[in-house]
Amino acid sequence: MGLFILFIVKSRKYIAYIIDKHKDTFVFMLFCVGLILRILYYFIVKPMPCSDFLFYHQYATNISNGIFSPLDKTCLIFPHRVGFSLLLGLVYFLIGASFTKGSLINILFSMINLLLIYILALKMYDKHTANVVSILYALWPAQIMYSSVIASENLFITFFLTAVLFFIESIDNTPSKNIIFSLLCGIFIALAQRIRPVAQMLILVLFISGFVIIKIKKKNGFIEKTYLIILVSFIITILIMNAVIKFLTGVPLRWSIGYNFMVGTNLKSHDVYNNKDALILGKYNYDFKKVHKESFKIAIERIKLHPKGFLKLIEEKIAILWGDETCSINWSFTQRANLKLSRNTLIKEFLIIYVQVFYLVLLFFIIFGLLFSLKKDSIIISVLVFLIHFLSYFLLEVQSRYHYPAIIFLLPIAAYGMKDFKLECLKNFLKCIQRS
Repeated sequence: MGLFILFIVKSRKYIAYIIDKHKDTFVFMLFCVGLILRILYYFIVKPMPCSDFLFYHQYATNISNGIFSPLDKTCLIFPHRVGFSLLLGLVYFLIGASFTKGSLINILFSMINLLLIYILALKMYDKHTANVVSILYALWPAQIMYSSVIASENLFITFFLTAVLFFIESIDNTPSKNIIFSLLCGIFIALAQRIRPVAQMLILVLFISGFVIIKIKKKNGFIEKTYLIILVSFIITILIMNAVIKFLTGVPLRWSIGYNFMVGTNLKSHDVYNNKDALILGKYNYDFKKVHKESFKIAIERIKLHPKGFLKLIEEKIAILWGDETCSINWSFTQRANLKLSRNTLIKEFLIIYVQVFYLVLLFFIIFGLLFSLKKDSIIISVLVFLIHFLSYFLLEVQSRYHYPAIIFLLPIAAYGMKDFKLECLKNFLKCIQRS
């Protein structure tokens, strides 16, 4: 990790020279580099869909052929699974259904996110930081690998980031434009929520951050109007989508943490998916209210019976969610078509070390970026997105890939820390540790 940091610090001048010389085409160049890396990884590894990813592909294929009925009864318990399948089904209807096309669409959304994270860094800091963050995202190994599977995260992050950017625009613009951007913000929160229910956190994040930013900018009464428009736009969009989706699929839009709460309190399974907890779905015949209600009761009982065990479980969750970056390899290598590559454990072990070290370096610079940015109000949204992710998963089921949205929002902070990082900071940091 130290060698990586030293390399980055020493190469800053060369990176700055390349950026200054090709400043008009730099982001486009990175877009092309990131796209090529992701496509190459897909065609070398050739991952085959499995688990949720196979579900999305099969359901989307049915939808593209006009068959909208749910692929299985789990959609009745987890209605958000329908959202991504519908959008992917529309794409399949236009271009045809295949594993390769599904993965390439996912790669496309991953690259759209590069442009969105670039714009977010511009809003938070400056152009130089935005250039650095685009380098980080384009070369982020976990994103390169995870983009090769037919997952919902990349599209979710696209909607999530877009909603935040529209919120920032609504604050920075005139009252007339404020209404338009606020409406668009509410629409995109609703779209993101239809992919993954965790998007609802933005309602709270924007409410808190809005008051902080508006207070600093001294625009009294501005946030109340903005927030009201966002909330109304969000609710109307949700109602319209719910009516359309229920008409097409018969699955109403509902959300509950009951089942995920139960799995998140299972000491034996270490708060991850397990077949024993899943038996409750069949026990109550996939009845949404009964399954989530009984699951919630079981979760509360588990906490009451083993309060110390639950506290230890929270520690394990933090390690799984924020300390493990290898899910990108595990999912893209699972049931892969490239059997020759799958037998080479040396390559997989090297990739595991590579993605973990890259991730640790990111976390390292996020800490420094936060220290350098303490007086900047622009970091409030990113910090709140991380904090709500951090706290909410104390109770819920975790998988390491669930940290992607939060880390992506912290990337501009890491880029800022990397941009302003000096070796003297590291020396002083080490001196403080020695004294303590």
